[in-house]
Amino acid sequence: MEILIYILVGISSFFFVIVPITGGVVLNPLLSLIVDPHTAVSITVFFFMINSGIKAFIFRHDIVWGLVARMLPVSIIAAVAGSYLIGFIPEIALYIMMLLMTLFFAAKRIFPSLFRKKQDQKKQNYGSVLTSIMSGFMQGVGLGGGGSLRKVYFLSENMSLQQMHGTTSALSLVLGTAATFIRLETDQVTFDILLPVLYLIPLMVISIVYGKKVLVKLSERASDIIIRATLALTVVFLTMKLL
Repeated sequence: MEILIYILVGISSFFFVIVPITGGVVLNPLLSLIVDPHTAVSITVFFFMINSGIKAFIFRHDIVWGLVARMLPVSIIAAVAGSYLIGFIPEIALYIMMLLMTLFFAAKRIFPSLFRKKQDQKKQNYGSVLTSIMSGFMQGVGLGGGGSLRKVYFLSENMSLQQMHGTTSALSLVLGTAATFIRLETDQVTFDILLPVLYLIPLMVISIVYGKKVLVKLSERASDIIIRATLALTVVFLTMKLL
């Protein structure tokens, strides 16, 4: 049973490339079948740290480094705060804020005519700062949805799926490393519990490489459908968290 679940976790890397939905919502319940929920969160954070490192390398030519440099400092501070403040802020409040931001970014992508084409640079900066704070904090807490919020924001800024994957992964690698280090230092989890994730690296590499090959062959129409499906599924998953 335990081996099967870890294999499913590794294979999920392929599907997260094709349809980049929020991974924590999928992995946390799956891992909770073999460990307690708190440990499942720590394993998920570590998994996406490793997964993001692999993905960032594979999509390295698609990374928008300007956005990484702009968002990383604020995101790190928020992720560190989230790692220490687990349980102090009601989960429902965080998910409500994420849902509202996701709905706004989704509307901006799907109904671009409703928004001005030439936006004020300050408003764009506000969007990236708010996304950095919320996504970094959620990634630090480990509840799931931090990476998906960045993805929705990047897609609302008309990034391609490849650019979104590369840029999100570059950020998630650093934030996941910080969050994992804090969890280990504060004895929220031990390295022995995280070790099985390292055995999944070959499976993750194969899954992500194959996922990218499928992704680059998609037509513009297919990519647009996937983007809209990602936005819709993110809203659905966040709404389910509130029910």
